[in-house]
Amino acid sequence: MPVCPRDNQCSTLPPPGFTDANVSLKREHLIDLLKNIIDKCQHEPSFLAQQSKQTDLLISIAQLTLLSTPISPNDRQGFLNNIVTITQDLLSDENNKEIVLSVDSCKEYSN
Repeated sequence: MPVCPRDNQCSTLPPPGFTDANVSLKREHLIDLLKNIIDKCQHEPSFLAQQSKQTDLLISIAQLTLLSTPISPNDRQGFLNNIVTITQDLLSDENNKEIVLSVDSCKEYSN
């Protein structure tokens, strides 16, 4: 199979769907969301207790993003595994809630 000349070159172009303007808008939106979460945590202490897994996920992502020194590939892998595990737990919880809501609505419908 012929080799494409760009296969050996690193591209500086963003991936498809991530134009520079798109990334800027997403970054601004993310910053606004994080500010809102910080405000909510400061004004509603119970929010942290109610959203513990979401908070753990945000903290893990922030730690990985804000590390000032380079980390080893093993440490990076540990961070990413932790993020994936928390995310899977959150998705599992969401699926369980949807199942319970679905069962409850079926019970109401059948009565």
